[in-house]
Amino acid sequence: MLDRMNGASAFSILDLKAEYHQIRMHEADCEKTAFQFERGNYEFTCMPFGLKNAPTTFQRLMDEFTEGLDEGAIQVYMDDIIMFSRSEQEHGEHLVQLFRRLKEFGLKVSREKTMFFQPSVKFLEYILSERGIHPDPGKVEAIKNLQGPVDVKGVRSVMGLINFYRRFLPCLPDQMERWNHLMKKGVKFEITDDMLKSLDWAKEHLCREPALRFPDFTKQFVVTTDASQVALGAVLSQLDHLGDRPVAFATRKLTSAESRYSAIERELFGVVWAVEYFRPYLWGRQFLIKTDHKPLVWVGGLKETSARVAHWKERLAAYSFTISHNKGKDNVVADCLSH
Repeated sequence: MLDRMNGASAFSILDLKAEYHQIRMHEADCEKTAFQFERGNYEFTCMPFGLKNAPTTFQRLMDEFTEGLDEGAIQVYMDDIIMFSRSEQEHGEHLVQLFRRLKEFGLKVSREKTMFFQPSVKFLEYILSERGIHPDPGKVEAIKNLQGPVDVKGVRSVMGLINFYRRFLPCLPDQMERWNHLMKKGVKFEITDDMLKSLDWAKEHLCREPALRFPDFTKQFVVTTDASQVALGAVLSQLDHLGDRPVAFATRKLTSAESRYSAIERELFGVVWAVEYFRPYLWGRQFLIKTDHKPLVWVGGLKETSARVAHWKERLAAYSFTISHNKGKDNVVADCLSH
C-alpha cells in the first residue's frame, strides 16, 4: 500500500465521519436491524456498526470511490484516505479531483482529523514523509517506557507492540527469540537478564529514528543476502543521494534439516528464498544480488551436486539479475539478520 509514494513531498489526510452511517440501508432490510428501547421499537435507516458484512460493504464502496482516480496519488484503508503528490501544484490538482469524487458519492469527512498540504503525516501508525517510512514517535515513546512483563499476557502485549515495527528492526527475530519461546504452552515463566537486555535493544534501536525508503521502480533494486547455520537474512535496498538505503528487511529461521546443508547450499538457498520473498519488487526487472560467498558469483556454472541445487537454479532462471561479491565487512546488516 505504501510502495507508490516514492518522490512524494506533499501529503493530505482525510478521515470519513461515522463512515458506516453514510451508507443507506435498503428499505426492505431496515427491519433486520430493529431493536427495542424503553420508549418503543427502532430500526436503522443507515448501516450500523457491528453488522457482520458492514466492513465488506464499506470496502466495496471505497473501491468504487477510488475507481478512475490516479493510483499514484491516493490510497484508502477503510475510512482513512491519504493523498500524496510530488509538488504542491500537483497536490492541489489531486485534491480537486478528490473533492469532486466526495461530492459525487455524498461522503462527508471529519474536519478534526483532516490535514492538507503536509510535509509529513501519520498514516496506519507510520510517519510518512519525503524521506520515507518512519515509526510513529508516540508508539516509540510507549515502547521506550515499557516495563518488564510479569506474566504471559504481559509478554504478548509487549511483543505485539514491538512486532508492529519489526520492519525497522532487522535483527528482531533473533533478539526476541526467548520472549517468543516464553509464550509457548507449558514453558516455565522466567525472565532472565539476557531477555531484559534484548528488550532494551529493541527500545534503543527504535529510538534511533530508523527509516525505510519508498521503492523507486525506475531504479535498480539490490538484494544483499547471507546465510548461517541457523538462519537466512536479506536486505532489499536502492541507491539514492543519501547512499544505499534499505527498502525492506527479511529473515527466516532454518529447519534442522536445512541447517545441515553445506555452506554453498545454504548460501544458494538464501539467495533463492530472498529473491522469491521480494518477488513483487523484482519480477520482470533487472536487479543486482550481493553475496559474501564468492563461489555464488558463478551460480550459472555451479555444479548441480544434488537435485535441490538443480531445482534452485531452475527457480532463479525465471529472474533477470547479476551477482557480485560483497566482502564480509560490507555485509553487516544481512549478516546480522542471518545470526
